[in-house]
Amino acid sequence: MGADWSDLPQELVIFIANRIAFMEDFAAFGAVCKPWRSVATKENFTGRLSHPFLMLPGEDGAAIREFYSFTKDKVQKVNLPEAEGKLLCYCSGWLITLEGLKFTLLHPFNRAQIKLPDFRDSDGRLSPTNMSHFHTVKKFVLSSNPSWTSDFAIMVLYDHEHLAFCKPREHKYWTSVVLEEHPLDITCYKGRFYAMCYNGVLVFDIENPKQAKTRVVVQGPLRRHVHASFGTKTYMVESAGDLLVVFSYGDIYRQAPRFRVSKVLRDGKRPSKSVVKDL
Repeated sequence: MGADWSDLPQELVIFIANRIAFMEDFAAFGAVCKPWRSVATKENFTGRLSHPFLMLPGEDGAAIREFYSFTKDKVQKVNLPEAEGKLLCYCSGWLITLEGLKFTLLHPFNRAQIKLPDFRDSDGRLSPTNMSHFHTVKKFVLSSNPSWTSDFAIMVLYDHEHLAFCKPREHKYWTSVVLEEHPLDITCYKGRFYAMCYNGVLVFDIENPKQAKTRVVVQGPLRRHVHASFGTKTYMVESAGDLLVVFSYGDIYRQAPRFRVSKVLRDGKRPSKSVVKDL
């Protein structure tokens, strides 16, 4: 008869958890059984969190996905039948899948799932008719990692130009956000959502979803960078506590891309427009 891992003393399980070096192994540890999952908390993980996983491009809706680990310097294939035939995006170690109007967060390593509210607002509207198309949702971001807390918010950039957010623990609906300009990218920085548009960077105040507000934190000069060339792409990333905007230039079919990096927020407080020359 095989051993019942759930019967191990909690002190021993915590002892094991404290000695796991890599996040993917810690996630697998938490998937062993319910008592082990209760121990797989942020407080008990003392390993490396500094390097993210990269989800490599794959066929839309494929069940087999590939992830590159910087810490282990290898590609790991993961079979995700829960995500087969559904949209996939990746953020903070979680995938988001979409079937009809139903969003689900899926952890690729411990297979945990978090059901999100149907993609409707409080009036029953929001979802476009083509929501099932795999390229409709461009990106999603999380205010906190659901592995550590249930008190998180999620924002989705969908249908190329629309934004919506929700707080799954508090609300059963989504709230749409209408901007004067189309958002180019979104991110979460210091626990708050930001959007980059042609004329600057905005921060969102979503404490009261019925009165969600936006405020410009950096005015320009993004427009001239965004239109510098046909192949320009823009991203917002956090590095060393600062919020950066990355511009990628060039025709990817003819030449290697070039990059320009601007620092727009320092330590979450002071607006900046300085060009970063050394990372």
